Amino acid sequence: MATGGNSPGSAALAATALVHVLMLTTPRALSFFGWIMGLLTIVVTLTPFVTDESMESKIGSALIYLVIGIAITSLISGVARTARRRAAIGGRPGD
Repeated sequence: MATGGNSPGSAALAATALVHVLMLTTPRALSFFGWIMGLLTIVVTLTPFVTDESMESKIGSALIYLVIGIAITSLISGVARTARRRAAIGGRPGD
């Protein structure tokens, strides 16, 4: 992840766009989304280990990135599952 306070928000927005596109174009969208996000979370979690920081800093950053990646993946998967169920029923939230 890029440094700065907005990178988790940008990652969540990009993940939302990804799951939306997958739901429109892929038969098993949530399975693809889980794999893609899992691999991206692993890559982002390992990125601090290529810097010249102390080992404590590397481990701390990696744990923070891991928690953020898991949170984004689980929250967006849950919302996508709910949206998919509502679309299958054919109702809108106000109906």
